Amino acid sequence: MSRALLPVMNAAYAVKTRALLQVMNATDTSMSRALLQVMNTVYTIMTRALLQVMNTVYTVKTRALLQVMNTVFTVMTCTLLHIMNAAYTVKTRALLQIIHCYDSCTSTSHEHRIHC
Repeated sequence: MSRALLPVMNAAYAVKTRALLQVMNATDTSMSRALLQVMNTVYTIMTRALLQVMNTVYTVKTRALLQVMNTVFTVMTCTLLHIMNAAYTVKTRALLQIIHCYDSCTSTSHEHRIHC
């Protein structure tokens, strides 16, 4: 009797095991899909937030850099203009002095020729 009962029990056990494995696989697949969907949503939200933060930081850094570059350029331009103006003033004064001296030397007046 036990020999006849063993194949029946074995078959029933195999059917139960297969059914249980099928249910576990379906459950695991559903849970895995749901978990992957949640992870994908979280990852997408985090990526968007990170990109937004990076964009904001980049915009702020770019504006600050442009402000610094503008200030430096303005200071350099003003300094260069002051230097050029000073050099031009010195050259103009020297040139006017030379012209005045030349005019004095070529003057017909005796006092101017002696001075020169």
